Amino acid sequence: MAAWKEGNVASTVHQVPVVAAASGLKLEPISTRLKRRLVHSNRKGNLYGLSYSPGGKRIVSADYPGGTIQMWDSESGRQLTKIEAGSGYRASTQVFFISPDWKTLYTLPRQERKYTMFEKGGERWIRWEFEGSARAWDLSTGELRTTYQQSGRGIFAIDLSPDGSTLVSGEDLSGETKERPPREATLWDLRTGQGRPLGRDLSIPLSFSPDSKRFAATSYDEKRQIMGLRLFDVATSKQEASLSLAEKSALITSIAFSPDGKLLVGQVRAAKGGAHSLKFWDATSLKELGSIDADPGDFFHEMTFSPDGLMLAVGNQQAPQSKLFLVDVSAKRLKATIVLGDKGLVRKPAFSPDGRRLAAISQHLPNLRPFPELRAEESPQGRVHLIDPTSGQMRETLVLPQGFPGSACFSPDGKTLATTGQGELLLWDVTGL
Repeated sequence: MAAWKEGNVASTVHQVPVVAAASGLKLEPISTRLKRRLVHSNRKGNLYGLSYSPGGKRIVSADYPGGTIQMWDSESGRQLTKIEAGSGYRASTQVFFISPDWKTLYTLPRQERKYTMFEKGGERWIRWEFEGSARAWDLSTGELRTTYQQSGRGIFAIDLSPDGSTLVSGEDLSGETKERPPREATLWDLRTGQGRPLGRDLSIPLSFSPDSKRFAATSYDEKRQIMGLRLFDVATSKQEASLSLAEKSALITSIAFSPDGKLLVGQVRAAKGGAHSLKFWDATSLKELGSIDADPGDFFHEMTFSPDGLMLAVGNQQAPQSKLFLVDVSAKRLKATIVLGDKGLVRKPAFSPDGRRLAAISQHLPNLRPFPELRAEESPQGRVHLIDPTSGQMRETLVLPQGFPGSACFSPDGKTLATTGQGELLLWDVTGL
């Protein structure tokens, strides 16, 4: 059982060695709550991104960097659609976005980039050439519908508004420069297919407000140091507010609107020492309303609001211990710290639809070799920690198969938890928790 302390939860998992893996690791039995495996066409691929349809009958995920997106019938496990978005590394593992009506899927293919070094006026210059488009697919048939692209530009990132009416893209521009190529952002009206420029100093991904009427984006300087925040009106593309960080060279690493759209939360990394903090801003004026500092050695990484917006769950990564932080949003203070295990990865937490349960994936990754070179059969088994967010108590810890679990998502009825695995989706029965 997990031990509970005010402001802190320590969780332990009894380890039962069963069989030795190829790397010499002792493997444990997979939790018996596993009820179904949905097999991806790339059995060796790492799956990222996970979405249930509103009724829970369909589920979608993609392998990365393979770029094959699959949709399954969540009850039978039958494959319904397969879309090839193109293999290759991207600015984000978020390969796809789905419209609210579940009719259209938007993808980000691999950006094609070429560069040539040459001399000009006795100085070194670079000639850049970019290609890359955002694409809209029929989710039921897998057929390509529309391509969004501008000549001489390569789209490296996209984001979709919650109402599915607007797509924003980040683009690298072809041309000649002494250093990095310039970047611009474009706002696409998906009803007309028309794009509107947003300027050259915005970073993608960004965050749309829940009503899709505004969006917030981080801004960067000529060295691409993310050092500010800007708020835009979607209908007019006009800037409504902006702020610059007080500390020079501090970075904003992630931002998110609260479910009611009144609050904007950002993760900020200090220039000196790299200390992390959570900043709370008014979502209209960008006035700072509060701040939470991480302890030395900790830093904030992935974050998720509860459905009612009263709590924020935040993970860390590669700190001395893997932790999950529970934040009281109204008080803007840290409510509890849950220790999930040794140094490793903590993926983005997932709340159940009723907000009564919280799932957090952790995985201890020893320094066997650099992460991109680590094979699935060498990886320690991950864990899914099921937590009561009100009390902070650990309800149960699920032992996963070997591989690199990237995402977790509850079904709309809250009875099933889906997690991504090595070439497969894993569906867990979480009734009674």
